[in-house]
Amino acid sequence: MSLSPEERAQWQQANDLFDQFLEQRPDDPAQWLQTLAPTAQVRDRVKQLIAAHKQTQSPLDQSLNQWMPEDSGGDSTDALTGRQFGQWVLLEALGRGGMATVYRARRDTTDFDQVAAIKLLNVGLISSRLREHFNREQQILAGLTHPHIASLLDAGVADDGTPYIVMDFVDG
Repeated sequence: MSLSPEERAQWQQANDLFDQFLEQRPDDPAQWLQTLAPTAQVRDRVKQLIAAHKQTQSPLDQSLNQWMPEDSGGDSTDALTGRQFGQWVLLEALGRGGMATVYRARRDTTDFDQVAAIKLLNVGLISSRLREHFNREQQILAGLTHPHIASLLDAGVADDGTPYIVMDFVDG
């Protein structure tokens, strides 16, 4: 089934609004939609996306914070410890914020030993807007060279779609 250009535009608008919904988590989604959606068709499509999202039970729909013990404070018992991102294996969680979690990691090669910090975008927050923000951060870090700024060592996207940035590890 092929969509008309108008239907494609409506789905694109609905997808953009759905990304905003996931980022903002409004208390009253119906009121929020009434204010932002340009047409009833777009509102209906956003409602379909929200309903489908609520039915999903995948761990990819959850924030990494839900997998970490509340009192971990960097505790190495994190569920992601040991997971590999590119050539890097997560050793322990160092800290987390609203958008990302930072881990200490070790390069998994026999050539040499290297420790780094890996910043992972929280899976439950992945949206086109946040992915763009994360990509901009990668580009900015790649262009910075200063002795007081951690250097970008690597970046990529894991098999499950989780974007990551690998930086110099700074103890403390």
